[in-house]
Amino acid sequence: MADYYHYSIHRLLLNRLIKKELSALGGKVLDVGSKNRRYDIFFKADTDIIAVDKIPNKSLQVEFGDLENGLNFVDNQFDAIVCLEVLEYLDNYELGLKEISRLLKWGGKAIVSVPFLFAEHSDNQRFTEQFLKRKCELYFSEAQVSKVGNGFTAIWDIVRAKALVQKNIFIRLILFLCILPYLFLIKLFNLKAQKDLFYSGLFVVLKK
Repeated sequence: MADYYHYSIHRLLLNRLIKKELSALGGKVLDVGSKNRRYDIFFKADTDIIAVDKIPNKSLQVEFGDLENGLNFVDNQFDAIVCLEVLEYLDNYELGLKEISRLLKWGGKAIVSVPFLFAEHSDNQRFTEQFLKRKCELYFSEAQVSKVGNGFTAIWDIVRAKALVQKNIFIRLILFLCILPYLFLIKLFNLKAQKDLFYSGLFVVLKK
């Protein structure tokens, strides 16, 4: 249960999808918005990873890069591009999608994720499944969009988040005592695997 206390189910499910896709990538990979390079451990050992972010980090070899205003790389340079939890911060996300398409080799793959039913975190916009798929298909030959989470997991994540920020320890304890049986129900019946009209985020695999 420790993972469910420290991480939302959304994050656990998203990490599972990220690990699966990134472990299959190879060649020259661009990781956009990777200030702390948290996903490097998921790549193959021989993958050539270039990381960029609007906030560079010399100690981790993260170069400056602004996806929305264009990156300093030539066309069709990368075998794969990873852009996780970035598009929602852009004023013009379509410029970001165009730039990813420009930099990606023909036949290459791009991995994108965005939040949906999630606490506001200074982002500019949220995407629905059909809208994001339609926009991605303007710039890529294939766009496979997967929902992350469902109504059951979203309820847990919201109540868990509210409990963690409660300053009153008694209220925090009551909230957790109330929702722990709900978590057992999710695990017992594997409810996190169900798909419905609700989702906490979207995970997209794009092909050029």
